[in-house]
Parts: sequence; structure tokens; C-alpha cells
Amino acid sequence: MLRILKTPSPLVALPSHNKVARRLPGQRITAATTARKAAEAKKISQEVDFAKRLAFARNRVLMEMMLQSEAKSAVKSARKVAASARKSVKRVAKKLKRR
Repeated sequence: MLRILKTPSPLVALPSHNKVARRLPGQRITAATTARKAAEAKKISQEVDFAKRLAFARNRVLMEMMLQSEAKSAVKSARKVAASARKSVKRVAKKLKRR
């Protein structure tokens, strides 16, 4: 259900927190857009805390992407090593069969 705000705001109502979790994705996006517009109206993006949080989120995303890239590289290297090992085992097996 919707909860009516008592303070003057460009928003008429914000969705209750418990109900948002059960909504369809489209409804969640709509609720997020509505909340974003309210935050912009209050000029929250111009606060110092916002800049700090934005920088923190940016750094976290950069770190996660770097770690993901390194993990992919490690998996690629491991697959090459495994392929090389398989080839070596096959060569040794062929030599042993010849004897």
C-alpha cells in the first residue's frame, strides 16, 4: 500500500518499504524513479555526503571489475595449462603403448 507523505514534496506518495520487495520489476523501477526525483528536488546530490558515497561506490565498482578481469585471466591461464598437460599425458600414453 502507499504511505502518504505529510511534508510538502513533489511526491504525492512513496511506496512502503515492505511492499516494494514484493513488487514486479517494473513497479520497483517506477518506485526508484519516483524516489530519485524526490531526492533531486531536495538537491541531495549537492551535499558533501552524496559526493563521498558516490566516490566510494565508484571505487568499489572499479575494484570489482578489476578483480573480475583478473579472475577471467587466471581461468584462461589455467585452461591453457590444463590443455598442455592433457597433450603431454596423451604423448606419454602413446609412447607407453608402443613399447
